[in-house]
Amino acid sequence: MQQKGKHNLYSTLCFRKPVLKDNALIEFTIDNKVQEETLESEKSDLLGFLRKELNNYSTALKTVINTVETERKPYTSGDKFKRMAEKNPALLKLKQQFDLDIEI
Repeated sequence: MQQKGKHNLYSTLCFRKPVLKDNALIEFTIDNKVQEETLESEKSDLLGFLRKELNNYSTALKTVINTVETERKPYTSGDKFKRMAEKNPALLKLKQQFDLDIEI
């Protein structure tokens, strides 16, 4: 998929492992509607490939949107420092002692 320029689909498929359910049902857990739309738009090609490779033409795909709120990764340097300081409060003391300029 990545070689074909379908980077969104590639990352969606690689983010979590699919789960094989009963009756050859393959379940993909995704995080949002954008990923669902990406999978839906490529579902027929993907399903055709899987059916051929698995030699099982009753294979089906199902998407499940993850409703559990996941913790967001810190993006800015300030967010990263806050996260580290939560785990190790001594960092705040170190920042104050050396008058470090870290945006919080």
